[in-house]
Amino acid sequence: MDRRVHYVVGDAVHLPAGAAPDRNEIGTTLVASGLETVGRGTARVNDIPMNTKTRYCNVTGRAFLVKARSYLAEDDLLQASENGWGAAAQMVKSIAEARGWPHNGHHELWRVANRLVDETGDRDIRTAFGLAGALHTNFYEGWLPRENVEDYLDQVANLLSKLEALDT
Repeated sequence: MDRRVHYVVGDAVHLPAGAAPDRNEIGTTLVASGLETVGRGTARVNDIPMNTKTRYCNVTGRAFLVKARSYLAEDDLLQASENGWGAAAQMVKSIAEARGWPHNGHHELWRVANRLVDETGDRDIRTAFGLAGALHTNFYEGWLPRENVEDYLDQVANLLSKLEALDT
């Protein structure tokens, strides 16, 4: 039997694929996860089938990337940065959860990234996760120019795709 979970990622509400949002809600499709992300300021929360914490982390990671790009389009570099970090961190947590590895703190996420590099030989995983870490710092410091935030989000998107392939 599926466990059903109500959740909101940031201020975005998630609907099952194909569900019709209320007429006053604005939606964009989160294709990779089969969910629709409904725009900010909405109050509707629907059930989403979640079989495992791994799936939750995966879906949340993808949702954070969508939000990061939305904030970037609005020139909100701080929120774009933090959501970019959140995307990478959630996807690393997804892998760690699936493999039974600890992932309850930043230091453990870095260890997971390093284990994945050792496992795959793909050093770009560590590099991209490092750029995600720079985005996290930027949320507090605000020193990254827009071009860097945009480039780093592209690297986070590549990282998510690589990690999703490992998560299956």
